[in-house]
Parts: sequence; C-alpha cells; structure tokens
Amino acid sequence: MAKVIQKKNHWTTKVTECALLRDARGEANVPLLGGAERGEFAYVGAVNKDTVVYKSGTLTEGELILEIENLSISGLPLYDLQTIIKSCKGPIRIKTVRQVFVFFSCMLTPLMSVLLVIRPRDNIRKLVNQLYCSDSQSSTGRVSRSCLDEGS
Repeated sequence: MAKVIQKKNHWTTKVTECALLRDARGEANVPLLGGAERGEFAYVGAVNKDTVVYKSGTLTEGELILEIENLSISGLPLYDLQTIIKSCKGPIRIKTVRQVFVFFSCMLTPLMSVLLVIRPRDNIRKLVNQLYCSDSQSSTGRVSRSCLDEGS
C-alpha cells in the first residue's frame, strides 16, 4: 500500500492553535471579519494585544479561522461564529492559518509592467483597472475601455 507523503510547505503544516480567555466582562476581544454572508472566509481583524488574554498561542491580524472549539466554521456567517464563541465554556480554542499572498504581474503598456501583491480577499480586476486607469489618465489623458466598464 502506498504512503501519502505530505510536502513540508503544504498549508496544513502551517495551522496554528490558540486558546483565549475572556476578560472581566466576559468578552473575548477578538474582532472577527469576513464570513459567509460576505462571500469570504472568516478571518481575524486587528488584534489589540492589551485587551486579548491568551492561555496559549497567539492570533495575528488577517489569519483565516478554520475551527472554533473543534467545529469547522467554513461556510458559516459571522453571527454564527459569534454565537459559538459566546456559548464556549472555559478557554476558547481557535485554529487558524496565515493567508497566502498572490504575486501578480501585470503589463500595462509595452514600457510599463507592475508586480502587485494581492491578498486573497482583494478584487483583482478592480485593482488592475484602478492601476491602469490612473496610469492611462495621467500619461495620455484618455480613459480606457476597462475604466468605463468598471465605473458602470
């Protein structure tokens, strides 16, 4: 029987787990963003290190949330995640993985190309159109067809 060998750089090797404690008011103080209602995976917002109390591990802004209390949260809206966190007894165990950034090369004109660093939640077409429109409007004074499509 063949063994399945997992590569060292596979995303599952980069999953981290942390346990949060509630403050005196019973709040976890971790901002959650995204969610299925926005068509995104849930991810961690800006973490204020002074208000979050960790039992183990840490959270970093932008990390994708995979599990809360061993419950897979993929496809759940944000309000369901908040309900799960409120119902937790004791430390809140959260599994996360750091988001991967995509490098995207774009040739605007034969003389100008740009390398964009795009986060998974960015709209690639909108970014390219904004970049192209700002370049075409400033250098030639004309508005490209893609700029007109984006504006409508």
